[in-house]
Amino acid sequence: MIEVPPKSDLRWQQFIKNGENCTFSSLATKMMYKRCQMLLKLNPDKPEKFNEAVAIAHEYFTNNKAIAESDLKIALAA
Repeated sequence: MIEVPPKSDLRWQQFIKNGENCTFSSLATKMMYKRCQMLLKLNPDKPEKFNEAVAIAHEYFTNNKAIAESDLKIALAA
């Protein structure tokens, strides 16, 4: 089983920036990513919201690593 990297890992930032090109198998993962994108779209002038989006993604994969492992591999490669 793949380990979820810490929030400080730069791959999380890459995922938030480039994840729209990812093809996820889980609907829940797709919804989590859309939530992150909406957060950034609604708050384009608030850089702290980017860190919040990273935290949302990290928490999702930490809490769901058993069912979202294949999506985590895709996200970390984004």
